[in-house]
Amino acid sequence: MQYLAEKAGMWFEGSFEWIRLISPTPTVLPMKTCEHKIFPYFMFREDYFNSVTRIRRGTVYRPDETGKKHFSQFSMFPYPSPSNGAEVDRLYTVALERFFSGQEVILGDQGSESHWLVVLSERNGLYDHFLTLRSKSFLGVLPEVREENIPEECRNSVLSALEAVVRSATIESPQPVIDACRIAAIELVLGKERLEVRQKELGKIVSKLKQGSCNQSACNILNRLHSRAKPSGQANNGTRPVTQRDADLAVSAIAFLLQEYGWAEPY
Repeated sequence: MQYLAEKAGMWFEGSFEWIRLISPTPTVLPMKTCEHKIFPYFMFREDYFNSVTRIRRGTVYRPDETGKKHFSQFSMFPYPSPSNGAEVDRLYTVALERFFSGQEVILGDQGSESHWLVVLSERNGLYDHFLTLRSKSFLGVLPEVREENIPEECRNSVLSALEAVVRSATIESPQPVIDACRIAAIELVLGKERLEVRQKELGKIVSKLKQGSCNQSACNILNRLHSRAKPSGQANNGTRPVTQRDADLAVSAIAFLLQEYGWAEPY
């Protein structure tokens, strides 16, 4: 049985009667799911976090129910260790509950929480239970989306398009970012305006929006940037290559549309 323990603000790990200080101090967060609302029911020990891919990986524990407190082998290296063992303040064991792909979990407490989706759940008997999580938040690339405000019939396509924008904005060159924003704009406008179009072409969609409106202007910017991003467009029109500033402008246009439609929190 693997343990995670806390004593005087320090974290320890071990098994059976042996436990040692974890150095450097790990990131440990309370975790709950929709099924387990007694908080904190689980504890998530982070092993890896990538802000670009919005992936977090770690081990999940639950409170120990055996009442065990004392460990006879208690290592605080590089600090002096008690010779007769010591007691811990709180003790957790590897969680045996089943987590499934797509399940939503919440990390943090006291009003400071973040929402994550389970990507992978891997268990090694009673010794380890690893979770790989992907953030539901766009981590500042786009405003926080209000999924419940998006019409159900277009929600999946809109969220998939926004996911592509965030993924490209953090790792791609300007042209793929602008392409992803153009596709996202098409999904946003069609989902909100309920326009009848034969082909999903942003240029034709722009012409159907209210003339002179901010929404039309935002879509028109994206359409123009998309044309400028093409080598043929640069050659024919004598325009400069697109830059990171242009990609940032495209992402900002998507953020504007999200807020204009009431599908995102104020940014």
